[in-house]
Amino acid sequence: MYNKILTYILIYTTMFLALILNIMAFPNAFQFVKPNFLLLIVLFWIVKEPRFVGIGHAFVCGLLLDVLVGYTLGIRAFSFSVMAYMLCKTFIRMTTYSMLQQCVTILLISGVGLIIGFWLEHAFGLAIIEYNMLLSVISDAVAWPFLCSVLGLIYKIKKTPRMVDY
Repeated sequence: MYNKILTYILIYTTMFLALILNIMAFPNAFQFVKPNFLLLIVLFWIVKEPRFVGIGHAFVCGLLLDVLVGYTLGIRAFSFSVMAYMLCKTFIRMTTYSMLQQCVTILLISGVGLIIGFWLEHAFGLAIIEYNMLLSVISDAVAWPFLCSVLGLIYKIKKTPRMVDY
């Protein structure tokens, strides 16, 4: 019971911090290079804890991002859900991949999400073609190993059993 509560606290804390990083303003030169931290955190937790995090969490996180940043309501939520579904179908294989294969998988999944978001914005007549948006997909793939190493270390510390004094 204690481990389950601690897992939920860790998951929601990292998602909240990622949401703050996503809505934080970066300088204009780095705005398109900024990775989608919230997406990466959700995808990381889908791989590590598929019993606790799934498509519903991805939808809610995308909806929160839509509301807080001011995107068209539901576009990021739908694209996050599709990306989470893609990863849920392959998370068992994802754990056996090398880090380079994981980066390529994240690149493809993030690219599909960008295409879905652009397509939906185009359907609503709000799409603006900026080729710099492709840099965010590449930065997602580049940030994945760093995120996995930091969160993997925190996750490993949480999973270690506590010493009991008798």
